[in-house]
Amino acid sequence: MSSKKTAVFVRDLVPGVPQTIETGCEFVFIERARELTIVADSNRMTGRRSGDNLRFDQPVKAVTIESTIEQRVELVLGFGDFNRLIIEGRLVLDDRIETNRVGNDRMPVEFTKTFGLVTASGLSYIDDALLAQTATYDASVYGFSRAFFEWDYKIYLVLESEIRVYDYAGTLLDTLPLVGSLDDIMGGDVDPQTGNAFIVNRNGISRVNLYTGEVFAEYASSNFYTKVGLGARMVGRELVFNDYQEDSGYARNQRLFRYNVDTNQLTTQVLGDCDDGYKQNLSYDPERGELLQSASGSIAYYAYDHNSGTYLGARYSAVTHGGGYFIRKKNVHVISVNNRLNVHVIDAISYAARLYIQDGQDVASRREYNVTGNYSFTNRGTGVVIRGNVVSAILQGLDVGGGLSENYLDYVQSLKYTDGYYSLLRDAGSASFAYRGYDDVGELLLESEATIKLLPQYLTAHI
Repeated sequence: MSSKKTAVFVRDLVPGVPQTIETGCEFVFIERARELTIVADSNRMTGRRSGDNLRFDQPVKAVTIESTIEQRVELVLGFGDFNRLIIEGRLVLDDRIETNRVGNDRMPVEFTKTFGLVTASGLSYIDDALLAQTATYDASVYGFSRAFFEWDYKIYLVLESEIRVYDYAGTLLDTLPLVGSLDDIMGGDVDPQTGNAFIVNRNGISRVNLYTGEVFAEYASSNFYTKVGLGARMVGRELVFNDYQEDSGYARNQRLFRYNVDTNQLTTQVLGDCDDGYKQNLSYDPERGELLQSASGSIAYYAYDHNSGTYLGARYSAVTHGGGYFIRKKNVHVISVNNRLNVHVIDAISYAARLYIQDGQDVASRREYNVTGNYSFTNRGTGVVIRGNVVSAILQGLDVGGGLSENYLDYVQSLKYTDGYYSLLRDAGSASFAYRGYDDVGELLLESEATIKLLPQYLTAHI
């Protein structure tokens, strides 16, 4: 391969919507695409795919691309010569899985789980419906419920002398005494990589081992204002929290703190302008990449870019944001109400049924979950068959990515399961289900095992 000047362009295309690349070139090499139309001046070429090298009679100033399918394309534009051999036949093992939009160079990850039916009765909620609440406790002994977060499918509440673990039905699952104590807790979150919680109080930051309950002083500070905002959220490797200084009953001089849990460094940032108001609570929306400030009991919250701190404007929701955090993909919001936690629905939702997931026949690992979608149920032998979007039902149970993505079939490479009559295998080979054009229609026997292979991106919270 040789060239005078080249540049690589990656674009996400939706069917029938052209995109123009404003770059001059003599050729277009298609690194990754299919069913692609390329238009440049009077040149129009359709049905192009990976490996095609298109050269124009004379240089063009721009190239327009259009697709008949939803996909992520990768093109090389430039001047001079460009040649690359792409062999379509799989002569050797290729660890690249072809997808429409995801893009991946790593092999899928395999999960085998047992799925069963709890109830086939549907369930509907309006927005801001109260799903559950925890029992109250003596706040004069344990402190208020200000540091809470999700970890391992459960809600962890860190109090001054113990950790309480709840499920989303508000049931107390476990209590872990702290080895050490915490005072004036104002917020905290978990580092999922280490299993440590980082808790903010008025005088610094403590690290809590969620396995042993041990408390370690990590960062001491006398630089906080007299009031520290409620709530702290992990954003990447940083614990983000805020404080403020009151002036005539209003919050002024609001600051954002970023504590790097790896380097033990704390940086301060002044938040961008918004109207003056008492907005002490802090949450984080990972799907939108926004930090959210709100007043207790308010349905309005104020969004900031999580990198720059730039004020993005007011947002409104049916859910109040008093000392709360939410998971949009799961459609739940958890808020602190002095000495208890409330679990709310964000948007109105209808569930088709309730299933359970577990490891083999290990009932102790069983976890129940609701599924959304159109499903029907019929008796078959000693079990019940769920008919409909079975991949969706399985992924909602795995819940490893924080919720179901709209293009979830682009993360699935293989599914092995039974319909009660036969053991079935749907395998997309070196591609995703979406790339192969597989739909999500099938029948899954409950109870039975299912083995699914997912692209590694599904293991993150980005979807």
